[in-house]
Amino acid sequence: MEARHFFLLISAIALFAAVFSPIRLPVFLLLPAILPEIFWQSLSVRIFLNTLVIAVAIVALSGVPAALFERTCGRPKGDDVTMVVWASTAALLALSTWQVG
Repeated sequence: MEARHFFLLISAIALFAAVFSPIRLPVFLLLPAILPEIFWQSLSVRIFLNTLVIAVAIVALSGVPAALFERTCGRPKGDDVTMVVWASTAALLALSTWQVG
């Protein structure tokens, strides 16, 4: 599989996890501090950005173990095994949000 297919899978997992995440309300309340220049936008834009911020955080957090695995094992950049580690870490994060929420 190509790396872009893995990244599409990781992004879909992160978006589904962000929709059902239990931290939606705290992030929604902190959103004006995180993105102050778009605070004046409509409620629907803020809800969309709330989900997007959580999804990006999930993608970034799940990429850390994959990067550590890649550096430790000396694998080439964008290797399939590294992408599987990244996707499985994103799935574990998603599973933890679905279990709590």
